[in-house]
Amino acid sequence: FIRDGCPYCKLSYGIVEEINMMLKPDKRIRVVNITDSWNFDINLQPIIDYIDVKGTPSLYLGGENPVMIEGITTRHYLKGFLKGYFERKGEI
Repeated sequence: FIRDGCPYCKLSYGIVEEINMMLKPDKRIRVVNITDSWNFDINLQPIIDYIDVKGTPSLYLGGENPVMIEGITTRHYLKGFLKGYFERKGEI
């Protein structure tokens, strides 16, 4: 989950796109922009109703054991986490 104007969101978006290039199309991470929802209470993304996002950028990885990380601030942490996560799942 990202928000316009957030410098950490911009950084996270680049990392997510880099990881997405390594994944099969059906396994890629979906980026959800929540700017309109936060600023104007306009919900254009139904997933926002199911995930309680308290800060941006936030990362939600669903499945049997869902993972939620809020407030990602470093490039190295996010890249290392995502790469390790998808390697353990056998998707990279």
